[in-house]
Amino acid sequence: MFSKQRWLLFIFPLVVVGIYFLQPTPPVSCESLKKFGAMAQGERCIINRNVTLEGNLKRLPNQLSIKGNLTISGTYIEELPSAMVVEGNLFLYKTSIAKLPPDLQVQGNFDQYSGFGSPGVKCNAIPKTALIKGNRNCH
Repeated sequence: MFSKQRWLLFIFPLVVVGIYFLQPTPPVSCESLKKFGAMAQGERCIINRNVTLEGNLKRLPNQLSIKGNLTISGTYIEELPSAMVVEGNLFLYKTSIAKLPPDLQVQGNFDQYSGFGSPGVKCNAIPKTALIKGNRNCH
């Protein structure tokens, strides 16, 4: 049987590691998308053109506005940010994104190609509050 001291020595590291992993991740800045032409305007992060986001991206800044079409291809992004606005079409190509945020606004079409191993967005994972003006291609 463990003594009280050994029990605490066993539990303490587990608690510390658990707290470390449960901390919320800090928000991503607009500067992280500077190579794609992003600029901050007040609270919003704006890209004034059609853009394809690909590569080693893990997260996007909140309140991202795309003044054109947005393609997300082969990134590590698992969720789209809150208050995201796409003034053109939104296309997800072989991503890990499986649901859309409730405050998403897409002025054009939503389309996706899941590919092998990608979850794809199911129709029931699109919240009723998400605004997609064009066609929806969901599973």
